[in-house]
Amino acid sequence: MAFLDLEKMLSKGISRAVEQAIKNKVLEAVMPKRQRGSVRKRVAEDEYMREARAAENRLEEEYRPAKRKGAERGSEAAQSSKSVKLCQKCGTLSPKKMKFCPECGTRLPDETLYEQNVAARPSCPLCGAFVEPGPKVCPECGAFYHKNKWEDGENIEEIIMMLSREVLLINTDIDNVSVGMQPVARTPYIYDLYVDVDGTIEGVPVYKDGKTEVRIKREACDMCSRKAGGYFEAVIQIRGTNRQPSKEELSECRKLTSATLEQLDRKGDKLAFVSDIVELKEGTDYYIGSTNAARQLCRRIIDLYGGTVSESYTLAGMKDGKEAYRTTFAMRLPEFKKGDVIYYDGKVIEIRNCARRITGICLADG
Repeated sequence: MAFLDLEKMLSKGISRAVEQAIKNKVLEAVMPKRQRGSVRKRVAEDEYMREARAAENRLEEEYRPAKRKGAERGSEAAQSSKSVKLCQKCGTLSPKKMKFCPECGTRLPDETLYEQNVAARPSCPLCGAFVEPGPKVCPECGAFYHKNKWEDGENIEEIIMMLSREVLLINTDIDNVSVGMQPVARTPYIYDLYVDVDGTIEGVPVYKDGKTEVRIKREACDMCSRKAGGYFEAVIQIRGTNRQPSKEELSECRKLTSATLEQLDRKGDKLAFVSDIVELKEGTDYYIGSTNAARQLCRRIIDLYGGTVSESYTLAGMKDGKEAYRTTFAMRLPEFKKGDVIYYDGKVIEIRNCARRITGICLADG
């Protein structure tokens, strides 16, 4: 009868503290002392499991609308992928009736995007919706696409964890949240991401872990696309004054160009690159991606060899509604170079320096 009365009292909404106290009194009255500890332990374990199941049920109710929307989006994505083909070279989507890619001219596969990837494409284990492609990473420089712009990146595992933390959705009722992630490479561009989350809800510990698939999308960044496309904003024409530049001078200019542009790139000028080098009989032309980089390079060449430089501008087109110009830097090395011997003002002089000022030494009296 005592247990029946207890059940009636519990059904009327008695608080947990009173409930536990009543249970302890009943145990002391009906159970031997040596068995009370084990019984209390089992009761505590049952209480913990009941609270954990209640917390999981609340989470399930909260995420049910999101799962329904995910399933709808997955169905729409599957239908649209049945009518397009994917170019294996540049990644352009084309209507399934086309045979060749309109962007690069590569022959398209016979299968549609749905037929190619639906079996291997990762999907949500709860609702079955297709998972969107993973982060975009440039295969040339390692940059990754983040918040509508390309950012520098080196370690692809750190990129995966950083971007995954940003899209990880955690219930706001969970306190003391701790998230652990471990990406494991299956192939160079497919990773298994293991995630575990633990925290508390109203003081009750909760824990959940799982695994998802992250597929890296290889796509050339803006800078690498420009490099591959021969983009340039300036041309440096290296010539001599009343002479042709020597092989030593042209070789030193090439080394100086490489070192200067590499230094500017480290400082943040991503357009500091050489698109093309044209060697001519009268000198060398350098096609530079950045006008600012070309101007600084001209200053360093003048510091080394001296000479002069002049600028001219050519209209190249329109950019964002404004006229875009290309700059031509006409560099003229001095008429004399270091080591030349000249006859000047009745004296034989050896040229010692040809930088900002031309200096020499008289061979007759020093």
